[in-house]
Amino acid sequence: MPASTLARRLALPLSSPVSPSAAVDPAKPVVVALPDGATTTVFRLLDLQRGNPKLNKGLPYGYWTAGLSLIPARLSGRNLCPGSSPGCRAGCLNGGGKGGMRFVQSRRLAKALAWQQHPDWFRARLARELTQFARKCGRADLKPACRLNVFSDLAWERDAPELFAAPVQFYDYTAVWPRMRRFLAGGLPRNYTLCFSRKETNEARCREALAAGGTVGVVFAGHRPARFWGYRVLDGDAHDLRFLDVPGSVVGLSAKGKARADRTGFVVRTPELPCLTPQ
Repeated sequence: MPASTLARRLALPLSSPVSPSAAVDPAKPVVVALPDGATTTVFRLLDLQRGNPKLNKGLPYGYWTAGLSLIPARLSGRNLCPGSSPGCRAGCLNGGGKGGMRFVQSRRLAKALAWQQHPDWFRARLARELTQFARKCGRADLKPACRLNVFSDLAWERDAPELFAAPVQFYDYTAVWPRMRRFLAGGLPRNYTLCFSRKETNEARCREALAAGGTVGVVFAGHRPARFWGYRVLDGDAHDLRFLDVPGSVVGLSAKGKARADRTGFVVRTPELPCLTPQ
């Protein structure tokens, strides 16, 4: 769906016209232009309200997880998921549950446009929010974690390396092989963990990642097997803290939402295999 069509359907709130600023002030909101000529204002970037059930599962492990939710694929007019496949785009969780509500989609679109139109403000604002989040976690006696690509797959280590100076444990799934290869080679910030994401188009790369000691997320329908491709399968639904996973393991995820009807091969169907006892 074109970004302009999506913006009209979401009925984004109008604001004052976009005016360039000589200096970036991350304490102030920013106005973004929509493709149809309307504008909207972005106030915050990180989701801290513990509204994502998967991110909330880190709390029993002592982690408060923040997430950056940008609208995925090409819904903003630019491809924010360069490693995506037809199967994962069709089954994307972006529109699942409360995420499918109009106001939620509008916020995700506006944040994606803020990154594209005001990258300096976006980086400064995100760094500011991460520092504030770390302090908030300290007051709550929780460790800070952050997933920068809840629905996207952007190379933050390249585009905003200053973010990783924050005292936060970062993690993401990625389907971009050069990113995963750099992570496996020790080329990413020490506080940034990547889990490779299996698609119906990248099985050879998944096996390569596992052989190198990486983890690979695989979506299963039916029972989650105890082993897959000869590797131990972890319960990826128990929590979202991928930096706690055993290296060289498959992270088994249950098919959810539209992915349950997948027939592209993105979802691995294993009705005949025994379910692994939750860890």
